[in-house]
Amino acid sequence: MKKIVIYPGRFQPMLSHHAKVFDYLNTQFKDYEVYIGTSNKVEEGKSPFNFKEKQKIAMAHGIDPNRVLEAQQPYVHTFYDQFDHSDTMVIFAVGEKDMNTRFAMNNVDPDTGLDMKVRPNKDTGEIDPKYYQMINSIGETPLTMDKRGYLFEVPNQKDGEEVSSASAFREALKNSPDKEAAKKVFEKQFKEYNEEVFNLIYDKIVGEKMSEDLNILKQLAGLEIDESAPVEFEDHVEVKDVSFTPPSKSTAYHSIANRFPDGADVNDPAVKREEFIQALLKSPANLLAEINERISPADDNGLAASEKLNKIISVLEKDGANLTDLKDDDKKFCMELVKKAIKEMELDAGDDSEYEEQPKEENLDLSDIRDDYGIEEGRMSDIHQAANEMDKEEFAKEHPEFADDWESMQNDPDAEDEPRDDGSPAYKKYIGKHKHDESVNESEPSEESISDMSDEDLMDYVGQKEEDLIDDMQQHIAPDFLHKDNYEETFEKYREEVLEPAAHDISQDAADGMEPRDAEESVEDTGNKALEAAMEELKKLAGLELEEKEKTEPCPKCGKQRIILKACASCGCS
Repeated sequence: MKKIVIYPGRFQPMLSHHAKVFDYLNTQFKDYEVYIGTSNKVEEGKSPFNFKEKQKIAMAHGIDPNRVLEAQQPYVHTFYDQFDHSDTMVIFAVGEKDMNTRFAMNNVDPDTGLDMKVRPNKDTGEIDPKYYQMINSIGETPLTMDKRGYLFEVPNQKDGEEVSSASAFREALKNSPDKEAAKKVFEKQFKEYNEEVFNLIYDKIVGEKMSEDLNILKQLAGLEIDESAPVEFEDHVEVKDVSFTPPSKSTAYHSIANRFPDGADVNDPAVKREEFIQALLKSPANLLAEINERISPADDNGLAASEKLNKIISVLEKDGANLTDLKDDDKKFCMELVKKAIKEMELDAGDDSEYEEQPKEENLDLSDIRDDYGIEEGRMSDIHQAANEMDKEEFAKEHPEFADDWESMQNDPDAEDEPRDDGSPAYKKYIGKHKHDESVNESEPSEESISDMSDEDLMDYVGQKEEDLIDDMQQHIAPDFLHKDNYEETFEKYREEVLEPAAHDISQDAADGMEPRDAEESVEDTGNKALEAAMEELKKLAGLELEEKEKTEPCPKCGKQRIILKACASCGCS
């Protein structure tokens, strides 16, 4: 069983006392792999650094970037899908402040020493222990990460410097009279002066202040202020100069290499190209995210490439778009980067033995999925419930320590009852997902009403069998759908691209007085048409069609082998 320690936080930016904690944890837990967990969230004023920039700053402290993990919510265990939760034991190392706010042990059983939930288990009627427990409860047989997370309170690491927090450090940089004075602030927090890292931090923090000052000047002049993020200067990205970090155990566990054909050489360029093309076709955001995770943050070009790729991935995820929907420049960038990854990004198939079995257990009952895979009940579940029931302002007053996470908590995995009709985001989401116009003729819905049908009604109408749902989603939408966190997102895309078009076809046949086509075949045909159309578009992008034709044939003039469609290297004929 793997044993890991995760040190979670915002790290905006990572300073000397953070690095000391990391070193301390390595000395205290010699038999464990120690990681830093942090998000990719960027917010003006409070969180200027993205994930790749945090990796680069960690490297300046002498920390391996592979030991810095991205997690949307770093303090929540379910977001660390880099590990096999059923074969990993986890300790979360947190400071005194986090222990008192996020993980307050306020219902400890005096007999067992375990912090207990307040609500009884709906199946057994018993009060269960919470997911997070103090490290002294480990005992002789520790529970794995899917059942228990252990907490270790990190002692304060004093550095003796006047700047002792990230916010104070940012203010000190902003208030420095000039760049040389800012360098002295920087040097107090880093063992060695690193020009690239200094410029990164200085430009992000002081550049933000310059944007604020510019808005003040605009206000004084009576001009309209800019409410957007600080001015950014997008660096020119050279794909040819991008390098990749070696695969680690955490990156290998969910690598695309685990989906290669049995016995295939996962680093054979021909094999990689075929698999990458299929992944680009069906789930481009997933493939690009894996490549992005492996881009080395060691230089400015790598950071710029990662930042550009982050923006592209967010477009693909948000809009359910494909590569063909990107701007020409972004298409070219993606294809060049993918081709470089095929040639240079080393893959490693990790231990993914349960990968194939897990999806078969899924079904359309989203409440079951939330129960199985959602955040543990107890305090964190209560916080999620509050986020769903309150507007942002009310939630911030009630739970100030989680105010910044309000949006990400809008989908409470433990919410079972219908939300109250209060106009909240949770109620609107519930109505949009579970209700549809009762005036619609249920036997033959109109074109407009199909999009309003509930998931269950739509599946019934087109003849989609529940037991075939996962296989169909994987075939038509996402071959990499095997993770709990993207089930609903993938289903929404499947609904939009396959189920609804199939329903429109059936409805149109009925309106035209035609014999209704077989519903199951309609789903299959619609999905296949979407795949074929996307494949044709994909092959036109950035040299892929040419790559597929780069096969050899005898030169008609000299008889030596040449690449088809290219001049002979020996005699020059074409």
